[in-house]
Amino acid sequence: MQTEQKKFAEHRRFLICMVTLCISLAFVVQGCGKPSRETWQDVDTEAETVIVLEEDEEPKIRMEDVCLELYREAGRSGRFGEKETIAHIVKQFGENGYPAVDQKNRVDMVRASEVKRFCRRATDQQEAQIEIVEVDWNGGFVEYELQAAEGNLDVTRNYYHYEDEMMRKKTEEHFTADSWSYTEDGYLMFSGIGALDEMYVMTLSDVKEYAALRVEPLDEACREWNEKALLPVGYECNNLFLTDWDETDFGELDFYDLFDVFYPQIYHRKIPWQSGKNAGNSTVYGIPSKEFESVIQEFLNVKTDILRKKTIYREKDDTYEYYPRGFYESEYLEHPYPEVTAFQENDDGTVTLTVHAVFPYLGSSRALVHEVTVRPMENAAAAVQYVSNKIVSSLDDPDDNWYVPRLSREERSLLYEENTELFLELPWNSILF
Repeated sequence: MQTEQKKFAEHRRFLICMVTLCISLAFVVQGCGKPSRETWQDVDTEAETVIVLEEDEEPKIRMEDVCLELYREAGRSGRFGEKETIAHIVKQFGENGYPAVDQKNRVDMVRASEVKRFCRRATDQQEAQIEIVEVDWNGGFVEYELQAAEGNLDVTRNYYHYEDEMMRKKTEEHFTADSWSYTEDGYLMFSGIGALDEMYVMTLSDVKEYAALRVEPLDEACREWNEKALLPVGYECNNLFLTDWDETDFGELDFYDLFDVFYPQIYHRKIPWQSGKNAGNSTVYGIPSKEFESVIQEFLNVKTDILRKKTIYREKDDTYEYYPRGFYESEYLEHPYPEVTAFQENDDGTVTLTVHAVFPYLGSSRALVHEVTVRPMENAAAAVQYVSNKIVSSLDDPDDNWYVPRLSREERSLLYEENTELFLELPWNSILF
């Protein structure tokens, strides 16, 4: 299903592909133009822990065999996708001579100094080569073989996946990066058009490959705040971190989107009010006020009368009118992810977090910079209450904003009435939903 969704998403982005590449140039210092030397001065002042092999140690073990036993243990215990498992795999790659990081950049890179040395040589248009492992959270990893010469970066991308208690190489593709950079935040980013013939046949267009590998380590306290306050919400299908608001003025927050995000955190299950098999039809539910308000007010200190004014509250049956997101409110598959880079403890007990939105698809480690203030909670379903959000900087081009607002009742009624028949005739509606 996800593969088919990605095919369609690539079609939708085809017309804005050139714009996307231009935006990438606007946010980071590109490698086909060189990263500035100021970047390297910043990088080199940071302390890091590096695992170093002694000269008399044995050569590297075959990449697919390095962590095979760890994958077998995780497979038998059902612990794929757990951070502890991923951290062990990353560490073991490092101990066997391979620079490695996880796909979500939630674990510090091992052997980072080797990657920085490679980037420095590549920036100076010298010849350099390196292998970097990117561990995914689904039982596999990507091996990047990077070769730099005269300012260009050639990439071989090998994907391995664990199945039948063996690590098997599934794909291999080659491309020359059309852009690459080492950002001021310590990310190696690159992108290019992949060369898998079968993907071109299926999608009828070239498929963009991109990577964002955090080389510089993050403060562990920042990582903890990220895990606790930012990652559970993220940037997908909600605007909690995309608009200015505070507890005196909730601004343009969409409480329906936030209900969708908060509900699973409390009840540990998917939200039961779904659009059904056909997302082209408008389905409406009535959610009991006690249930709706308890979910929202667990995470936000918002008064009931304000919540009812900013939603559709039906007094006659004491429910909130609720429409699930449908086809016309779907977003692109690619979203940035949050990264807490600094924090400040305030006198009133709240904590203000400085957050960067890292967007690999745009090649930017600062697609958005914002400050989130939270109130730590004890003995509550929510680890924090969200107090405010302030945008510091954002994308210059609104067309690159991934967020699609929820339709109003009027927009929904008009759009679905006029387009339901057309939607049902489209041959790909069953692919998306």
